[in-house]
Amino acid sequence: IPDGPVIFIPNHRNAFLDAVLVICSSKKNPWSVARAEAFKNKSIAEILKKLKMLPIFRFRDGFATIKNNEEVFDYCIHELNSGDSLLVFAEGNHDNKFHIRKLQKGFARIALGTLPTCELTVVPVGIQYDSLTRFRSRVLVNYGKPISLKNYLHPTQQENMEMLVQQTENELKKLVVHIENEKYLEQYNFLLSNRIYTSNLFTQLINDQKIISNYPFASEKATPLKLKNLLEKIMRWYFNINTFFAHYLLYHSIFPKVKDPQFVGSLKFSAGMFLVPWFAVLQAVLLILISHSLLIGIIYLISIPLSIKLS
Repeated sequence: IPDGPVIFIPNHRNAFLDAVLVICSSKKNPWSVARAEAFKNKSIAEILKKLKMLPIFRFRDGFATIKNNEEVFDYCIHELNSGDSLLVFAEGNHDNKFHIRKLQKGFARIALGTLPTCELTVVPVGIQYDSLTRFRSRVLVNYGKPISLKNYLHPTQQENMEMLVQQTENELKKLVVHIENEKYLEQYNFLLSNRIYTSNLFTQLINDQKIISNYPFASEKATPLKLKNLLEKIMRWYFNINTFFAHYLLYHSIFPKVKDPQFVGSLKFSAGMFLVPWFAVLQAVLLILISHSLLIGIIYLISIPLSIKLS
């Protein structure tokens, strides 16, 4: 990630967890754009802006609202010129497929709007999940080669925008497992049936990309992802038992209200941040009351995060 202002362009397979992954793995602390419907409440809108989030309007929000993006774009250009950074999901929506969708031009318009006063770079970011919903699933945040705007000196702005969008899209496809829509299901199932799991996530990505490029010819026998040893299995079992009530609340009170399956992983992450510690403390207090021993309660409380680490 270069010095100076950056526009991060990640692929978008999960919900808000994608943004969390990029922001937390970079020191830039970028502004980000989100669906305008999240900003309808004025109080919430103020909170979101303090969290460095800005609304972006889409055609589904009404054609008349699209003009509001002009103000948002101008604000983004101002912040970039001031040395700040920006995160944009240029695909425009999220999807669970191993597929990079056609990028929208908004980010390119913002990027080129900073010229010639700002030395801006566009950084594509590949986010590769083993699973969007499975507990303790692995994820690779893969930063690509920065794209400098110095070469975008074509006569027309439209030509510059189209070339920047295409270059960014091409770079994104190198950073993840990308399966074309034609015969997608066949190739996806081929990947799953021939996948060789490795502990190194970048090696895993390279192997997965090779499998897709070799379709329909399998090269090696697939290997399942397994727990490493008996201790890991015991710790996973221990953690599952001690988070039963948090798990039950999540699956029976929260998930039934979720209409978009792409929000499941993000909700697991955010709800788990609060539910697991809350129930762990509550259970530790109950254990102290039953055992009349503060030491036992403290040991039990420490054991919860330790079991996560060891599993």
